[in-house]
Amino acid sequence: MGLPRRAFEALDEPLLTAILEGMAEETDPVLTEAWENLLANSLAEETTEVRRGFPAIMRRLDPRDARLLEHWAKDATEKTFRVELHTPAPDERDGPTLGNLTALGLLQPHRRLPTTLGAIDDGAATITGYSISELGWAFLQACRASSRPN
Repeated sequence: MGLPRRAFEALDEPLLTAILEGMAEETDPVLTEAWENLLANSLAEETTEVRRGFPAIMRRLDPRDARLLEHWAKDATEKTFRVELHTPAPDERDGPTLGNLTALGLLQPHRRLPTTLGAIDDGAATITGYSISELGWAFLQACRASSRPN
């Protein structure tokens, strides 16, 4: 790999182990690049924080999950990532993808609750859109090339 010894000494060993194991098992090119960026960002000084939980999140991502998350985040900035995403509207087959990204805490659903005078029916809530969560934004930054703008 050609990384200097000091880079490995400065890194949290369980984090390094989890990243290297994940990289070794991945075959999808999009996810392989994300693993490589996660490793590079964890070794770089003064860059995005790479948290110990990020390798576990990466292992649970399907390539389709990663592509949809990146597609929705491509134009987002530090100031706009929390904006509710209405377009592109996911097709019906994206239900498992949206469910997984939400379960991982990377997306946050926006719900509309029907109300009547004096009552809110939480059981009849509908999801009107999604936004990238704080965790999702931090994860995206850690999995992107460090030269990429926020």
